[in-house]
Amino acid sequence: MVLQLARTYGVNKATNGKRKRHMTEQQFMNESGVTVTNARAIINGTTYSMANVTSVSMGVIPAARGMGIVLFIIGGIIAAAADGGGSMFGALLALVGLAMAIFAKATYLVKLGSASGEATAMSSKDQGFISKIVVSLNEALIARG
Repeated sequence: MVLQLARTYGVNKATNGKRKRHMTEQQFMNESGVTVTNARAIINGTTYSMANVTSVSMGVIPAARGMGIVLFIIGGIIAAAADGGGSMFGALLALVGLAMAIFAKATYLVKLGSASGEATAMSSKDQGFISKIVVSLNEALIARG
């Protein structure tokens, strides 16, 4: 009789009368090799369980401008000290160095924190895309509860 009532009302005896809640998987992002749901995040083919993620942040590796600055300085010295073709070579070297320094871009990171530490899940020069991933992951953490 009790078992029949339990089946009628959807109560599982193995869970001490508590109903099992089945959470539907809610998708927050799915583009360019990145899928984020409230249950998991798949980033570049690696799956991360959202149950194990405790924090999400965006990191930045500054642009490497050092080599461009060094070439600019060396080119400037050569251009100032040399005559004729050497002067032209120095000016060209300085120009290349200046372009390298100006057009160098920072690298942005998606960092996932868990009980075992912090891991870098993805890196890109596209700050907007990384920011979108971080926002989606934070929304998934909030939805997870």
